[in-house]
Amino acid sequence: MYEPNFKLTEKLQKSLGEIEEVRALIRMIPVLDIVEAPIQHRALVETVYYTARIEGNPLNMQTAERLGKNRLSQKELGTSEQEHVNLYRAMGFIRDLADRHNVPIDEEVIKQIHAFVVRDIPKQGSPGVYKLKPNAIKDRLSGEIIFLPPSPSDSVKLMSELSAWLRQGPIAINPVIFAGVAHLELVAIHPFDNGNGRTARALADLILYRYGYKCRYLFSWVRQAGIDMDTYHQRIRQVLGARYGANNDPTEWLEYFTESVAKSLVEKKSELLHIQKSFVNAYNLGEEKGLSRDQVQAIIYAATYGFVTTGVYMDATRLSRATVVKRFNALIEMGIMRVEGKGRNVRYILASTEPLGTEGEQIEGVQLGLALREESTK
Repeated sequence: MYEPNFKLTEKLQKSLGEIEEVRALIRMIPVLDIVEAPIQHRALVETVYYTARIEGNPLNMQTAERLGKNRLSQKELGTSEQEHVNLYRAMGFIRDLADRHNVPIDEEVIKQIHAFVVRDIPKQGSPGVYKLKPNAIKDRLSGEIIFLPPSPSDSVKLMSELSAWLRQGPIAINPVIFAGVAHLELVAIHPFDNGNGRTARALADLILYRYGYKCRYLFSWVRQAGIDMDTYHQRIRQVLGARYGANNDPTEWLEYFTESVAKSLVEKKSELLHIQKSFVNAYNLGEEKGLSRDQVQAIIYAATYGFVTTGVYMDATRLSRATVVKRFNALIEMGIMRVEGKGRNVRYILASTEPLGTEGEQIEGVQLGLALREESTK
């Protein structure tokens, strides 16, 4: 059976400690539908966009967002667009699978992830089918072969061994390290004609989600890899060497992977602390004024992002436009909110952040969904 051989270095332990600190914070903060949903959405878009970007996909973040919202017709889908659509479907699959503990994470699941990743894309190989011919990893710019994976027959055997190891779960190993090892070994075996990297990153996400590091889907470690793709590729190359089995110590890669997970969570820390502060004060205000739960959350959203719209409110609460407008009018009458803009460009802004104790602390940059909704109304 496959068994990783790594060292639990100080750097690894430091990153794992940072991960646990933010993970505990996320557990403490109450669920906030209207505030949490956009953060989750942003993390999903970033995961899809950056995992595709790592493979050379040229689409921009805004297009990735539209594809996630099904805002392009089937006729408009070229190869690059289809890749994003496939990745959204793959992420939906692994998120559904994360809570189905009766379904083991093994090579059958890996094949299913791969099938989602490459479906309907020309020259990507057969969905969910292992390679029949030898393949190689080449430098994206020079085309030079930089890594030789095992042969097709050896790959089948190695995948069976990896599958047996995965089925055990992280019994004596930290789940974050478990996810990093699984990612690296799948890339090294390279069992499919194409889509190995995308499948490996999705597998790492699935393992994190399954074994306690879902963190309410508020973060994207893949974003860290996509921002600095050179470092991501270099760490993998340094550990793997020129061919499979050249180096059996994944420690350097695991230091990079755990640091990426830690960074992605630490980046959320200030945002989460701000939301936590707004939450407590807004609910105190709501109790004083007799506000509904969704009105309180609208206040928290406006305190977080600077403003809230009827569209955001409706998306989060599933209330009708008439009910949402009524809720906002009540907040305006109480002097809690004021209106900015006209027609479809109306925004609701807090009249004062003083009662929330969040003066000047709005999170910079509104999430993509809001920006695109505004753009579509112009």
